[in-house]
Amino acid sequence: VSRVLLLLLLQPPPAKLLPEHAHTLEKYSWEAFDGHGQESGGQLPDELFLLLQSLVMATHEKDTEAVKSLQVEMWPLLSAEQNHLLHLVLQETVSPSGQGI
Repeated sequence: VSRVLLLLLLQPPPAKLLPEHAHTLEKYSWEAFDGHGQESGGQLPDELFLLLQSLVMATHEKDTEAVKSLQVEMWPLLSAEQNHLLHLVLQETVSPSGQGI
């Protein structure tokens, strides 16, 4: 979860995206639902997987309202550190720094 949030925050350009990072984000594409969490030792609960999947899509679409709504839904499911990262993702979506982190 933290890795996905960090990737959404950093938003590396596709040319600079490492293969393992691309693979991480691909696991949250709409086509990946059937096999989610299989490679990661522990499987995410369906609700959290779907919320992360929606967050990846909303972030890529720069849909600020969707990211805000997802933050509310995800808040109780995440650790304090993950919630902080999600807050930073929302801030970057609302007001892109253009500099990365």
